[in-house]
Amino acid sequence: MYSALNQKSKENLIYAFEKHGHNPSSNQFAGVLAIPETLTRMLSGTAESKYYLSSLDPGMGKSTAVISWLLAYLENRINCKQGVLICLERLEEIERYVDEANIPEDSYAVIVSEYEERGRELNQRGVGSDNSTDAIVLFTTKAQIKIRCSGRDFVSASSLYYRGKPRTIKVWDESFSVGRDVVLNPYDFGKLLAGLGDRDRNLPTLVSDIISDIVNCKAGDIYSFPLLPLTRAELLHTIKWKNDTERDLADLLGQLSWQPVTIREYKGKQVVVDCVQAIPDDFLPCLIMDASGRVKGSYLLQHKYRKNIVHLTTPDQYKSYRNLTVNVWRRSSSKIALINDQDEVALELSKVIAGRPTEDFIILCYKSQTNLINAVLKQLPQEDQIRVKLLTWGKHTAVNTFRDIPNCIIISPYYYRDYHYEALTRAAAMSRTSMGNMSQEEISRVRKGEIAHNLLQGCLRGSGRISEGDTCPESRLWLIAAPTTGIEKELTTIFPDCKVETWITENSVLTPHQQKAIDFLLEMNSQGLDEVSAIVVMEHLGIKKACNFKRGLLDHQTFHAALATIGIRAVKRGKPWNFIRIR
Repeated sequence: MYSALNQKSKENLIYAFEKHGHNPSSNQFAGVLAIPETLTRMLSGTAESKYYLSSLDPGMGKSTAVISWLLAYLENRINCKQGVLICLERLEEIERYVDEANIPEDSYAVIVSEYEERGRELNQRGVGSDNSTDAIVLFTTKAQIKIRCSGRDFVSASSLYYRGKPRTIKVWDESFSVGRDVVLNPYDFGKLLAGLGDRDRNLPTLVSDIISDIVNCKAGDIYSFPLLPLTRAELLHTIKWKNDTERDLADLLGQLSWQPVTIREYKGKQVVVDCVQAIPDDFLPCLIMDASGRVKGSYLLQHKYRKNIVHLTTPDQYKSYRNLTVNVWRRSSSKIALINDQDEVALELSKVIAGRPTEDFIILCYKSQTNLINAVLKQLPQEDQIRVKLLTWGKHTAVNTFRDIPNCIIISPYYYRDYHYEALTRAAAMSRTSMGNMSQEEISRVRKGEIAHNLLQGCLRGSGRISEGDTCPESRLWLIAAPTTGIEKELTTIFPDCKVETWITENSVLTPHQQKAIDFLLEMNSQGLDEVSAIVVMEHLGIKKACNFKRGLLDHQTFHAALATIGIRAVKRGKPWNFIRIR
């Protein structure tokens, strides 16, 4: 039975890949196959109580592998004795998953928050959320798992059952952490005062005292929350909260009851930093599909402290990015620096876009950078503006809309506050303030991993996510990052085998010989020559010795960056160098 299920899911996977023109290498395909094989082990009961991490890169087919297995499992629905639980981040991801999977209506259900109309509509799909325990496959959000399992084991969350039993096949899409990072402005608890007052007139006074106590703390202090008169369950279920935000705060308040937390300070204001249990200990076995798993430090910490991570992906199954060129503009990309230099930055971005007139671009930025984006668009004619697609941090994961776009501009890498990395580190290890401090080495590792995760996910919204054998199509990333951030040194780890070059700007200075070589190569290309020998260029420049040519031109990254901006690459074929037009 189980071998037949694996074979059928493999056939479904091959068909889906052929249909979409997806062509991974044989090693990468083996990595994809590990996903349905793991699901079958969960079904058969032979999987250990571990978290199975697939860290195949974005676009490699992880979701397709799950769907292929689901369709094979559901072929004989009458024999489906065990339930499947699929946890995703956002409502639109559930919509897309359900639509792409094309699962029979009588086989699935959706459970999400009903505070919004979109959620109410999703809960009507399939057999409906009221009948979810009859659905073989249940789609839900990660937030619902945390709410419905709050303070309880997974086996106690009967609303997530299938036919009276806990679901045994569990899939977690993208980022996972056993703990939840807590980063709170103490005044946020003020949003709870009205609801708490309806339950008990003394509660608002107690919470107001908590806020006042925290505000009077100093950075580095340990503050202990008082014991609340209501349990966590009572806070959640005996008070009618207005929205998910209030309910979530009430849940946090319940978890922090009688617990010490760390106080940090930002711009003179106190911040509560800690972590709380997010996923119950009996949630495993579970398949985690996180494309950033190979660059994140959080999984290393979880395994160090909990010994429960199994890596399904091996290094030879990682994607090569040898066809990706990363152009780095070494300057500050802080919000203040970009505001002060808006005209200069807008001009350079518009030059990059105008320099590739037949191709589309993704610009990934913060929501607050709309003025800069408008300044870029004003520099471009109308026909070029439509080639620019905007994407903001926070919505840069699980998006396939731009998969055919070869160019991505990242204006500023995505950073958190330092205290937030501390909270994320605690959450990965599930190490609360009461357990002592996390080391700076551990916090630094998580910080580096989170920055790498966001760069990987952001860049690979474009064509870099497509697989052509073991690599990607010709793709380009333009990144603004100051040398002091250390990001440039990590690029070949984030994108293995990529080419890192200098982003040539208006202020980038070429020597007279370098500029003359650029002009000559442009002239040769205009005459239809796609390849020019370095010997011909040397003769044009009047340079007689190859060592002088190498020292004066080929050893300079600014020269190679200038070549890249005109679509030319220097390639060594045997002994001589050649300048080749990039197609």
